Amino acid sequence: MAIVPTVPLRSQGLELSAQSLVCMGMSAFYGPPKPDEEMIELIHKAVEHGVTLLDTSDLYGPYTDEILVGKVSFDIGKRLPVFCLV
Repeated sequence: MAIVPTVPLRSQGLELSAQSLVCMGMSAFYGPPKPDEEMIELIHKAVEHGVTLLDTSDLYGPYTDEILVGKVSFDIGKRLPVFCLV
């Protein structure tokens, strides 16, 4: 299984994945919303492969994608960095 490399986040000592998962298509803009179960599974797979940055916005739902990310965070027992555009 390929693991996404990480990059440093400035001088704070934090690292994020070099690639992000863009959540916009999960709930809006590209046809009807996708089933929650499938999107939760997709987020789980991305996290398993090393993705630690999820790109979302309340504009897409509102809050639909954030709820999906929250469910995955609860499942895995840790918080995931979310980049929100407002």
